[in-house]
Amino acid sequence: MGSSQSWNIARAVYEALGAKVYVINNTPDGVNINENCGSTHMEALQQYVIDNGLNVGFAYDGDADRCLCVDEKGRIVNGDQVMFMCGKYMKDEGQQDGNTIVTTIMSNMGLYKACDAIGIHTEKTAVGDKYVAENMMANGYVLAASSPATSFSVSTRPHGTAY
Repeated sequence: MGSSQSWNIARAVYEALGAKVYVINNTPDGVNINENCGSTHMEALQQYVIDNGLNVGFAYDGDADRCLCVDEKGRIVNGDQVMFMCGKYMKDEGQQDGNTIVTTIMSNMGLYKACDAIGIHTEKTAVGDKYVAENMMANGYVLAASSPATSFSVSTRPHGTAY
């Protein structure tokens, strides 16, 4: 995790979920947001994950509205891959209203083919969080990606499911 608005809350969430958490670049001073770290500079995280034999690493941008991750080999896992994994999990667990993932036109055709293969529907919107959120709210969907590098979810359910 990097010097962004999220480092403290992200740590608490991951620890509450039972993860052993290592935090790097966690000394924000109001000026050094994403300075050689975070989602705009993944190199330090990639090397840290490799050097410490970790399973996964997460990086956030300065205002914490973008999260990217790397696998155990330090390879960046793009948002479309994350959306597919989350969508499949939610479908398998019966937690995905409408069995639909909302994407923008920027998502990769591979995501659509993979979703089709397992019976997950997709909806495409114009590029921008606004359009994705509008579609989700209008249709009651709970999982979306605003670009291949960014993922988020919003729930309109009273209990506030979030992944």
